[in-house]
Amino acid sequence: MFNCGKQLVKRVHNPDIFVIAINTNTELDMRVITLGFALLILSCSLFAQLEVTLVGTDHAIDFDSQINGVTGPNAFDGTGFVPNPTAGQLDSDAWSINGLNDGDMTYGGSYTTGDYARGDASTPVTSAGVYFAELSPSDRALVIQPSGSDLTPGTIELRCLNQTGQFINSISLSYEIHVRNDQDRSTDFHAGIRTERMGDYTDISDGKILASQLEYTSDAANSGPNFVQVDRDHTFTGMIIDPGEFFYIVWETDDNSGSGSRDELALDDIVINVQGVDSLILYSQNSGEQTTSVLSSTQQWSSRPSGNVQFLMYPLEEEADYQIQSGDTMIIGSNSAAIEMKDLIVQSGAQVLGESDGIASTNQRYIDVFGDVICD
Repeated sequence: MFNCGKQLVKRVHNPDIFVIAINTNTELDMRVITLGFALLILSCSLFAQLEVTLVGTDHAIDFDSQINGVTGPNAFDGTGFVPNPTAGQLDSDAWSINGLNDGDMTYGGSYTTGDYARGDASTPVTSAGVYFAELSPSDRALVIQPSGSDLTPGTIELRCLNQTGQFINSISLSYEIHVRNDQDRSTDFHAGIRTERMGDYTDISDGKILASQLEYTSDAANSGPNFVQVDRDHTFTGMIIDPGEFFYIVWETDDNSGSGSRDELALDDIVINVQGVDSLILYSQNSGEQTTSVLSSTQQWSSRPSGNVQFLMYPLEEEADYQIQSGDTMIIGSNSAAIEMKDLIVQSGAQVLGESDGIASTNQRYIDVFGDVICD
Protein backbone atom coordinates (compact mmCIF):
# COMPACT_ATOMS: atom_id res chain seq x y z
CA MET A 1 0.00 0.00 0.00
CA PHE A 2 1.26 3.51 -0.73
CA ASN A 3 2.06 5.35 2.49
CA CYS A 4 2.66 9.10 2.60
CA GLY A 5 4.43 8.74 5.93
CA LYS A 6 7.34 6.70 4.58
CA GLN A 7 10.36 7.63 2.48
CA LEU A 8 9.40 6.16 -0.89
CA VAL A 9 11.29 8.63 -3.06
CA LYS A 10 14.08 7.63 -5.41
CA ARG A 11 16.35 10.52 -6.35
CA VAL A 12 16.94 11.08 -10.05
CA HIS A 13 19.02 13.55 -12.03
CA ASN A 14 16.14 15.08 -14.00
CA PRO A 15 15.30 18.17 -11.92
CA ASP A 16 11.59 18.13 -12.77
CA ILE A 17 10.80 14.48 -12.01
CA PHE A 18 10.89 12.27 -8.98
CA VAL A 19 10.15 8.56 -8.84
CA ILE A 20 8.12 6.63 -6.30
CA ALA A 21 9.28 3.03 -6.05
CA ILE A 22 6.59 0.68 -4.74
CA ASN A 23 7.77 -2.77 -3.63
CA THR A 24 5.24 -5.29 -4.85
CA ASN A 25 5.10 -7.17 -1.55
CA THR A 26 4.97 -4.17 0.77
CA GLU A 27 1.80 -3.12 2.58
CA LEU A 28 2.01 -0.07 4.84
CA ASP A 29 -0.52 1.86 6.89
CA MET A 30 -2.01 4.96 5.32
CA ARG A 31 -1.32 8.26 7.01
CA VAL A 32 -3.97 10.89 6.54
CA ILE A 33 -2.84 14.43 5.87
CA THR A 34 -5.48 17.12 5.59
CA LEU A 35 -5.32 20.71 4.54
CA GLY A 36 -8.26 23.09 4.63
CA PHE A 37 -8.11 25.03 1.38
CA ALA A 38 -10.37 27.80 2.65
CA LEU A 39 -8.17 28.17 5.73
CA LEU A 40 -5.09 28.35 3.50
CA ILE A 41 -6.63 31.19 1.49
CA LEU A 42 -7.53 33.06 4.69
CA SER A 43 -4.09 32.67 6.25
CA CYS A 44 -2.35 33.81 3.05
CA SER A 45 -4.26 37.09 3.05
CA LEU A 46 -2.90 38.02 6.47
CA PHE A 47 0.75 38.17 5.42
CA ALA A 48 2.89 39.96 2.87
CA GLN A 49 4.93 38.19 0.21
CA LEU A 50 5.53 38.50 -3.51
CA GLU A 51 2.02 38.23 -4.92
CA VAL A 52 2.07 36.61 -8.35
CA THR A 53 -1.14 37.96 -9.84
CA LEU A 54 -0.93 37.36 -13.60
CA VAL A 55 0.20 34.52 -15.84
CA GLY A 56 2.57 35.32 -18.67
CA THR A 57 3.71 38.52 -16.93
CA ASP A 58 7.10 39.34 -15.42
CA HIS A 59 7.10 39.89 -11.65
CA ALA A 60 10.41 41.65 -10.99
CA ILE A 61 12.46 42.48 -7.88
CA ASP A 62 15.39 44.89 -8.28
CA PHE A 63 16.17 46.19 -4.71
CA ASP A 64 16.02 49.77 -6.06
CA SER A 65 12.36 50.62 -5.47
CA GLN A 66 9.41 49.57 -3.35
CA ILE A 67 7.60 46.34 -4.16
CA ASN A 68 4.62 45.82 -1.90
CA GLY A 69 5.12 42.87 0.42
CA VAL A 70 8.76 42.40 -0.62
CA THR A 71 10.82 45.59 -0.21
CA GLY A 72 10.36 48.79 1.75
CA PRO A 73 10.26 52.36 0.45
CA ASN A 74 13.31 53.48 -1.51
CA ALA A 75 16.34 51.36 -2.29
CA PHE A 76 17.57 48.56 -0.03
CA ASP A 77 20.34 49.82 2.28
CA GLY A 78 21.20 46.74 4.34
CA THR A 79 19.32 47.75 7.50
CA GLY A 80 17.47 44.49 8.03
CA PHE A 81 14.16 42.69 7.69
CA VAL A 82 10.85 43.53 9.40
CA PRO A 83 7.18 42.75 8.62
CA ASN A 84 6.37 46.43 7.96
CA PRO A 85 9.57 47.76 6.39
CA THR A 86 10.58 51.39 6.44
CA ALA A 87 12.95 52.98 3.93
CA GLY A 88 15.90 50.73 3.12
CA GLN A 89 14.56 47.53 4.71
CA LEU A 90 13.17 44.30 3.26
CA ASP A 91 9.88 42.66 4.22
CA SER A 92 10.42 39.65 6.50
CA ASP A 93 7.08 38.20 5.40
CA ALA A 94 8.68 37.62 2.00
CA TRP A 95 12.30 36.85 2.91
CA SER A 96 13.91 34.24 5.14
CA ILE A 97 17.68 33.80 5.42
CA ASN A 98 18.98 30.73 7.23
CA GLY A 99 22.47 29.70 8.25
CA LEU A 100 23.57 32.94 9.94
CA ASN A 101 25.50 32.72 13.20
CA ASP A 102 22.95 35.07 14.82
CA GLY A 103 20.18 32.54 14.09
CA ASP A 104 17.77 31.53 11.36
CA MET A 105 15.04 33.93 10.28
CA THR A 106 11.35 33.09 10.47
CA TYR A 107 8.75 34.76 8.29
CA GLY A 108 7.27 37.84 9.93
CA GLY A 109 10.08 38.38 12.46
CA SER A 110 12.17 41.51 13.08
CA TYR A 111 15.89 41.34 12.27
CA THR A 112 17.61 44.73 12.31
CA THR A 113 20.99 44.15 13.99
CA GLY A 114 24.10 42.02 13.65
CA ASP A 115 24.36 39.55 10.80
CA TYR A 116 20.98 40.59 9.37
CA ALA A 117 21.82 44.27 8.86
CA ARG A 118 25.48 44.79 7.96
CA GLY A 119 24.95 47.86 5.76
CA ASP A 120 27.07 48.70 2.72
CA ALA A 121 29.27 46.22 0.82
CA SER A 122 29.92 48.42 -2.20
CA THR A 123 33.58 48.06 -1.24
CA PRO A 124 35.05 44.78 0.09
CA VAL A 125 33.92 43.69 3.58
CA THR A 126 35.08 41.05 6.05
CA SER A 127 32.28 40.62 8.63
CA ALA A 128 29.81 37.88 7.74
CA GLY A 129 26.16 38.70 7.15
CA VAL A 130 23.67 40.46 4.86
CA TYR A 131 24.54 43.70 3.05
CA PHE A 132 23.55 45.81 0.09
CA ALA A 133 25.91 46.92 -2.67
CA GLU A 134 25.56 49.67 -5.24
CA LEU A 135 26.68 47.93 -8.40
CA SER A 136 26.27 51.14 -10.40
CA PRO A 137 24.33 54.37 -9.84
CA SER A 138 20.70 53.50 -8.91
CA ASP A 139 21.40 49.78 -9.17
CA ARG A 140 21.54 48.00 -5.81
CA ALA A 141 21.71 44.32 -4.92
CA LEU A 142 21.26 42.04 -1.92
CA VAL A 143 24.70 40.82 -0.79
CA ILE A 144 25.80 37.99 1.48
CA GLN A 145 29.26 37.54 2.98
CA PRO A 146 29.72 33.93 4.13
CA SER A 147 32.23 32.84 6.78
CA GLY A 148 33.14 29.66 8.62
CA SER A 149 30.10 30.01 10.88
CA ASP A 150 27.73 31.94 8.59
CA LEU A 151 25.97 30.71 5.45
CA THR A 152 28.20 27.64 5.04
CA PRO A 153 25.72 26.20 4.39
CA GLY A 154 22.92 28.74 4.20
CA THR A 155 19.85 29.73 2.22
CA ILE A 156 18.07 32.81 0.94
CA GLU A 157 14.37 32.11 0.49
CA LEU A 158 11.74 34.26 -1.25
CA ARG A 159 8.10 33.46 -0.46
CA CYS A 160 5.60 33.91 -3.30
CA LEU A 161 1.81 33.54 -3.39
CA ASN A 162 -0.22 32.28 -6.33
CA GLN A 163 -2.90 34.95 -6.76
CA THR A 164 -3.48 34.29 -10.46
CA GLY A 165 -6.73 32.43 -9.92
CA GLN A 166 -5.25 29.58 -11.96
CA PHE A 167 -3.29 26.42 -11.26
CA ILE A 168 0.36 27.29 -11.93
CA ASN A 169 2.08 24.54 -13.93
CA SER A 170 5.34 26.24 -14.88
CA ILE A 171 7.62 28.88 -13.36
CA SER A 172 10.26 30.74 -15.36
CA LEU A 173 12.95 32.18 -13.10
CA SER A 174 15.82 34.48 -14.03
CA TYR A 175 18.21 36.51 -11.90
CA GLU A 176 21.66 38.04 -11.78
CA ILE A 177 24.49 36.81 -9.57
CA HIS A 178 27.27 39.31 -8.90
CA VAL A 179 30.38 37.77 -7.40
CA ARG A 180 33.30 39.63 -5.85
CA ASN A 181 35.96 36.97 -6.21
CA ASP A 182 38.55 38.57 -3.93
CA GLN A 183 39.38 35.46 -1.88
CA ASP A 184 41.01 32.10 -2.58
CA ARG A 185 37.98 29.95 -1.83
CA SER A 186 35.31 28.60 -4.17
CA THR A 187 31.64 28.98 -3.19
CA ASP A 188 28.49 27.29 -4.48
CA PHE A 189 25.36 29.37 -5.11
CA HIS A 190 22.51 27.25 -6.48
CA ALA A 191 18.77 27.87 -6.82
CA GLY A 192 15.59 25.82 -6.79
CA ILE A 193 11.92 25.95 -5.86
CA ARG A 194 9.68 24.30 -3.31
CA THR A 195 5.93 24.35 -2.73
CA GLU A 196 3.76 24.28 0.39
CA ARG A 197 2.94 20.61 -0.13
CA MET A 198 6.45 19.34 -0.66
CA GLY A 199 7.88 17.10 2.05
CA ASP A 200 10.26 14.20 2.47
CA TYR A 201 8.01 12.01 0.36
CA THR A 202 7.66 14.42 -2.56
CA ASP A 203 11.16 15.76 -3.12
CA ILE A 204 14.23 14.97 -5.12
CA SER A 205 16.62 17.02 -2.98
CA ASP A 206 15.68 17.84 0.61
CA GLY A 207 12.20 19.10 -0.21
CA LYS A 208 13.15 21.20 -3.23
CA ILE A 209 13.28 20.88 -7.00
CA LEU A 210 16.73 21.94 -8.16
CA ALA A 211 18.01 22.63 -11.67
CA SER A 212 21.52 22.28 -13.05
CA GLN A 213 20.92 25.44 -15.12
CA LEU A 214 20.75 27.44 -11.87
CA GLU A 215 23.99 26.13 -10.42
CA TYR A 216 26.93 28.48 -9.98
CA THR A 217 30.34 27.97 -8.38
CA SER A 218 32.80 30.83 -8.04
CA ASP A 219 36.45 30.31 -8.96
CA ALA A 220 38.84 29.53 -6.14
CA ALA A 221 41.51 31.81 -7.60
CA ASN A 222 41.34 35.46 -6.51
CA SER A 223 40.39 37.67 -9.48
CA GLY A 224 40.02 41.08 -7.79
CA PRO A 225 37.67 43.31 -5.79
CA ASN A 226 35.12 44.15 -8.50
CA PHE A 227 31.73 42.49 -8.80
CA VAL A 228 31.33 40.35 -11.93
CA GLN A 229 27.85 39.55 -13.25
CA VAL A 230 26.67 36.02 -14.03
CA ASP A 231 23.14 35.46 -15.38
CA ARG A 232 21.00 32.42 -14.63
CA ASP A 233 17.57 31.36 -15.92
CA HIS A 234 15.45 28.23 -16.01
CA THR A 235 11.82 27.23 -16.52
CA PHE A 236 10.49 24.73 -13.98
CA THR A 237 7.72 22.42 -15.11
CA GLY A 238 6.13 19.40 -13.53
CA MET A 239 4.42 21.03 -10.56
CA ILE A 240 0.90 22.13 -9.75
CA ILE A 241 0.51 25.16 -7.45
CA ASP A 242 -3.09 25.75 -6.43
CA PRO A 243 -4.69 29.21 -6.35
CA GLY A 244 -3.87 30.68 -2.94
CA GLU A 245 -0.88 28.37 -2.39
CA PHE A 246 2.60 29.57 -1.44
CA PHE A 247 5.69 28.63 -3.40
CA TYR A 248 9.29 29.50 -2.62
CA ILE A 249 12.42 30.43 -4.56
CA VAL A 250 15.45 29.09 -2.68
CA TRP A 251 19.10 30.02 -3.18
CA GLU A 252 21.60 27.76 -1.41
CA THR A 253 25.19 28.64 -0.60
CA ASP A 254 28.08 26.58 0.76
CA ASP A 255 31.82 26.13 0.55
CA ASN A 256 33.11 24.27 -2.49
CA SER A 257 36.90 24.20 -2.42
CA GLY A 258 39.96 26.20 -1.47
CA SER A 259 40.85 27.75 1.86
CA GLY A 260 40.81 31.06 3.67
CA SER A 261 38.09 33.70 3.53
CA ARG A 262 35.06 33.65 1.23
CA ASP A 263 33.81 35.76 -1.67
CA GLU A 264 30.85 38.13 -1.46
CA LEU A 265 27.82 37.08 -3.51
CA ALA A 266 25.10 39.49 -4.67
CA LEU A 267 21.60 38.78 -5.96
CA ASP A 268 19.73 41.20 -8.22
CA ASP A 269 17.05 41.62 -10.88
CA ILE A 270 14.96 38.56 -9.99
CA VAL A 271 12.19 37.91 -12.51
CA ILE A 272 9.41 35.34 -12.06
CA ASN A 273 6.96 34.53 -14.85
CA VAL A 274 4.37 31.77 -14.45
CA GLN A 275 1.98 29.89 -16.70
CA GLY A 276 -1.21 28.23 -15.55
CA VAL A 277 -4.42 26.43 -16.41
CA ASP A 278 -7.98 27.14 -15.30
CA SER A 279 -8.69 23.57 -14.19
CA LEU A 280 -7.00 20.21 -13.81
CA ILE A 281 -7.83 16.89 -15.38
CA LEU A 282 -8.67 14.61 -12.46
CA TYR A 283 -8.44 10.89 -13.07
CA SER A 284 -10.42 8.97 -10.44
CA GLN A 285 -10.57 5.27 -9.81
CA ASN A 286 -14.26 4.44 -9.64
CA SER A 287 -16.19 1.21 -9.67
CA GLY A 288 -17.52 0.15 -13.03
CA GLU A 289 -15.98 -0.14 -16.44
CA GLN A 290 -13.04 1.86 -17.68
CA THR A 291 -13.66 4.82 -19.97
CA THR A 292 -11.05 6.27 -22.30
CA SER A 293 -12.19 9.79 -23.14
CA VAL A 294 -9.03 11.89 -23.07
CA LEU A 295 -10.94 15.15 -22.74
CA SER A 296 -13.26 14.11 -19.93
CA SER A 297 -12.63 15.66 -16.53
CA THR A 298 -12.48 12.22 -14.88
CA GLN A 299 -10.83 9.11 -16.27
CA GLN A 300 -12.49 5.96 -14.91
CA TRP A 301 -11.14 2.45 -14.83
CA SER A 302 -12.21 -0.77 -13.15
CA SER A 303 -11.86 -0.82 -9.36
CA ARG A 304 -9.30 -3.63 -9.37
CA PRO A 305 -7.47 -3.78 -12.69
CA SER A 306 -5.14 -6.65 -13.47
CA GLY A 307 -2.52 -7.46 -16.07
CA ASN A 308 -0.86 -4.65 -17.98
CA VAL A 309 -1.97 -1.44 -16.30
CA GLN A 310 -0.50 0.66 -19.07
CA PHE A 311 -3.37 -0.49 -21.29
CA LEU A 312 -6.08 -0.88 -18.66
CA MET A 313 -5.54 2.75 -17.65
CA TYR A 314 -5.03 3.96 -21.19
CA PRO A 315 -4.85 6.79 -22.09
CA LEU A 316 -2.51 8.29 -19.53
CA GLU A 317 -1.55 11.94 -19.64
CA GLU A 318 1.49 13.55 -18.03
CA GLU A 319 -0.57 16.71 -17.51
CA ALA A 320 -3.27 14.86 -15.54
CA ASP A 321 -3.81 14.38 -11.82
CA TYR A 322 -4.72 10.88 -10.64
CA GLN A 323 -7.05 10.44 -7.69
CA ILE A 324 -7.52 7.08 -5.99
CA GLN A 325 -10.87 7.19 -4.23
CA SER A 326 -11.62 5.90 -0.75
CA GLY A 327 -12.28 2.15 -0.75
CA ASP A 328 -10.65 1.60 -4.13
CA THR A 329 -7.30 0.08 -5.02
CA MET A 330 -4.92 0.98 -7.83
CA ILE A 331 -2.86 -2.03 -8.90
CA ILE A 332 0.41 -1.66 -10.79
CA GLY A 333 0.49 -4.79 -12.93
CA SER A 334 3.38 -7.20 -13.28
CA ASN A 335 3.91 -6.26 -16.93
CA SER A 336 3.21 -2.56 -16.63
CA ALA A 337 5.55 0.13 -17.83
CA ALA A 338 6.23 3.24 -15.74
CA ILE A 339 3.06 5.25 -15.12
CA GLU A 340 3.50 8.99 -15.67
CA MET A 341 1.33 11.65 -14.06
CA LYS A 342 1.25 15.02 -12.31
CA ASP A 343 -0.23 14.98 -8.79
CA LEU A 344 -1.04 11.61 -7.20
CA ILE A 345 -3.98 12.03 -4.80
CA VAL A 346 -4.64 9.09 -2.48
CA GLN A 347 -7.81 9.45 -0.43
CA SER A 348 -8.04 8.02 3.08
CA GLY A 349 -8.89 4.34 2.78
CA ALA A 350 -7.53 4.03 -0.76
CA GLN A 351 -4.56 1.88 -1.73
CA VAL A 352 -1.80 1.83 -4.34
CA LEU A 353 -0.40 -1.70 -4.70
CA GLY A 354 2.10 -3.51 -6.85
CA GLU A 355 0.70 -6.74 -8.33
CA SER A 356 2.47 -9.47 -6.35
CA ASP A 357 1.24 -12.54 -8.22
CA GLY A 358 4.24 -14.32 -9.68
CA ILE A 359 6.65 -11.49 -8.94
CA ALA A 360 9.75 -11.95 -6.80
CA SER A 361 9.81 -9.81 -3.65
CA THR A 362 12.77 -7.80 -4.96
CA ASN A 363 10.88 -6.55 -8.01
CA GLN A 364 9.52 -3.01 -8.08
CA ARG A 365 7.02 -1.12 -10.16
CA TYR A 366 7.49 2.61 -10.77
CA ILE A 367 5.27 5.66 -10.86
CA ASP A 368 6.86 8.80 -12.33
CA VAL A 369 5.16 11.69 -10.56
CA PHE A 370 5.75 15.14 -12.08
CA GLY A 371 3.99 16.99 -9.26
CA ASP A 372 3.04 16.38 -5.64
CA VAL A 373 1.94 13.33 -3.68
CA ILE A 374 -1.15 14.17 -1.63
CA CYS A 375 -2.89 12.01 0.98
CA ASP A 376 -6.18 13.60 1.91
